[in-house]
Amino acid sequence: ALAVDNAAINGAGTAEPLGILNTAGIQTVAWPATVNIGTVFQTTSKMIGLADTANVAASRSFLISPGVRAFSLSLVDSNGQPLPKNAIFHGEPVSVSNQVPTNLNPGGNKHGLIYGDWAELLIGIWSEIDILINPYESAAYKRGNISMRAIATVDTACRHPQAFVSATGVVVP
Repeated sequence: ALAVDNAAINGAGTAEPLGILNTAGIQTVAWPATVNIGTVFQTTSKMIGLADTANVAASRSFLISPGVRAFSLSLVDSNGQPLPKNAIFHGEPVSVSNQVPTNLNPGGNKHGLIYGDWAELLIGIWSEIDILINPYESAAYKRGNISMRAIATVDTACRHPQAFVSATGVVVP
């Protein structure tokens, strides 16, 4: 399941499904070079606005990495009070996943931030899981063991690529 989630989000499309972040036609918003409350708020506002303009269904949510979550929890207002998650993400649902990439640049500190209608992400499963037993695999056979392989045939696709908006270059300090 973790491999399917990872491929659905960030799959390259070669020897694995094509993920949302690599799908042609998804919308993008540049993450601001100067990160503060105002620029983060404007970025998430732009993401919502792009989805609105593309007539994306109202059942949308953000998907963030644990690093983006930790960063958003550290934001404070002018009085030093923590900003509630609802303020940063405009009351939209937010899910956190370790499957959201955290290495979108060579430095390894650019995280994924995706907003969209997740009903537009299709996951096709052709066989739940196939278990293949090979009692004659030479290395295992010599030790009195068997070789076992589990295979799942899965693919993903974005039915409506504009239903997803990615903030590019999300640097988490």
